[in-house]
Amino acid sequence: LGFNSKYGRAYSNNAYRQAKSNLTLAILAARVKKSIIFIPRKEVSVHLVVYRPNGRPDASNFVKSINDSVSEAIEVNDCYFNGYYAGYIDKKRPRFEIAITQ
Repeated sequence: LGFNSKYGRAYSNNAYRQAKSNLTLAILAARVKKSIIFIPRKEVSVHLVVYRPNGRPDASNFVKSINDSVSEAIEVNDCYFNGYYAGYIDKKRPRFEIAITQ
């Protein structure tokens, strides 16, 4: 979602909600652009690669936040998610990459 470079953790409160909303909208826009339809009660594979600026942020909370955004955008409960998470350190360009398939 985003990192506070001073403290090396994911944004919180208003910045967190705004970042989560932006991610949800970006996924939804990509879904609409490509006319992708997800079946609500069928397993979804979510492959996530996260490049964090350092090792400080709690990776499990970060992944949970991203999964919440994906779940909202594709309208499938995250209990149907299956996939993997890989985490790396990239101080110059923190980011994450998501692949969603059903």
